[in-house]
Amino acid sequence: MPLISIDAFRDLLACPRCGSPLDGSPRLLSCTEVSCAREYPSIHESSVPVLIDGDASIIDIDSLLKSDAASPVNRQHGRLQSAVYRMIKNHNEIAERCVGQMIKDLAVETKGRPRVLIVGGGEIGNGIESLYSAPGIDLLAFDIYASKNCQLVADGHQIPLATGSVDGVVVQAVLEHVLNPQRVVDEIYRILRPGGLVYADTPFMQPVHEGPYDFTRFSESGHRYLFRHFAARQSGASAGLGMQLLWSIMLFGRGINPRVGQIARVAFWWLPHLDRWLDPKVTIDGACSSYFYGHSSSNAISATDIVAYYSGQQR
Repeated sequence: MPLISIDAFRDLLACPRCGSPLDGSPRLLSCTEVSCAREYPSIHESSVPVLIDGDASIIDIDSLLKSDAASPVNRQHGRLQSAVYRMIKNHNEIAERCVGQMIKDLAVETKGRPRVLIVGGGEIGNGIESLYSAPGIDLLAFDIYASKNCQLVADGHQIPLATGSVDGVVVQAVLEHVLNPQRVVDEIYRILRPGGLVYADTPFMQPVHEGPYDFTRFSESGHRYLFRHFAARQSGASAGLGMQLLWSIMLFGRGINPRVGQIARVAFWWLPHLDRWLDPKVTIDGACSSYFYGHSSSNAISATDIVAYYSGQQR
């Protein structure tokens, strides 16, 4: 796994509150701007820095530190549930294709060794595994909880990296979990070098998951407009009507009984495999999730542009 050590990108770290450089050791980093002078402690066991401005974040810093930055939602599953999930898990071919293309594009478009940031990288995303084995990439990652897959604990609304400091960003199944998705996307734009690459995958017609930390959904057009300061290379539905229907059936079964929900998930595992035969225009209007792959641009698409962009059945 090419996650670089925090010492290798210490000079890229920035105060999440004011954007100034940080000084000190991972155990205690301090803002170098005298008027700010904010201090950022680490998790005691692992010295993982917690670079979150508690005054501007949904995260309670005191509670986070007391728990050693444990995940605020339960990510542990029983043996049966884990076995069922592995058996019926659908591979994200869109993510695999886009991330594979990102790796190729970075090799051509980046001078020197490219840096890629994963926003919300506490768990390795479905279909992006190739990033973790790509030998020519320096990989950075953070989440709002500590994980072996991250070097930092941070909040995407205030990414603690210097402007223009990374070459690529992956933000998969994250933007539904933030209070202000546009702020997070604007932060991604800020930390990318000019022409830097981004791959995003965000739910549309999908039930709530991660409970109180699930806030927003985007149609395919809404998702594209969210990335209006980026030029598109690829975009569309990443999971279609079959996956959306599977989620709904599973939730309906769960409404009867949690075990019925698991049975429904197993019984209808095949539904997403029908997506490839469905009308793509209809899929756009009811997709389970949408994706975007593109590069930062100085030209933003307008409100008129986004209306013309729509490619669903109802044109």
